[in-house]
Amino acid sequence: MCKILDISISGFYKYKISKPKIDTETQRVVRIFNDNQKTYGSRCIRKECRREGVVVSRRRIARIMQVEELISTCVLAHYKVHK
Repeated sequence: MCKILDISISGFYKYKISKPKIDTETQRVVRIFNDNQKTYGSRCIRKECRREGVVVSRRRIARIMQVEELISTCVLAHYKVHK
């Protein structure tokens, strides 16, 4: 089919993969993140999704946050004990 349309195979797959999916999970994560003053991380968003009756893994939420460039404003620095 690529030969008929005179398109390279790698170009076809790059075009096919590059379309971002806007699904209900992404919309839900962005909505929860923005409703809570951009302070929720993946764990809190997961708990909120569970309250709404939707099961989404924490890693899936983290990937959605990374793609949508959602960064929590409450990033705490952890103290490391040095001997």
